[in-house]
Amino acid sequence: MTETFKREMTISHSDFFRILPKALKSYPYERKDNVITVTLDKAEISIILSEQRHRQIASLSLPVTDVTFQIKNVAEITKKDFFEQFDRAYHRGGG
Repeated sequence: MTETFKREMTISHSDFFRILPKALKSYPYERKDNVITVTLDKAEISIILSEQRHRQIASLSLPVTDVTFQIKNVAEITKKDFFEQFDRAYHRGGG
């Protein structure tokens, strides 16, 4: 069973790849260009990055990347654990 969803992330490709080892620290993965394949036992999650673009808000320009996740045969608890770790790594504080 394959599940696919997309997130828009306000991040440059260079920052995404800089943070990636922390986000996937306990999971084996391979990277080929803008596609990362994470192996989870007999399952896998593919992370596909779109071309980077910019969003202009007044004089502020922000990098934006669409990130597509293709989840194949991943148990719910494993998926939950994976995304908790992934989201924690990419979470940015503000205030």
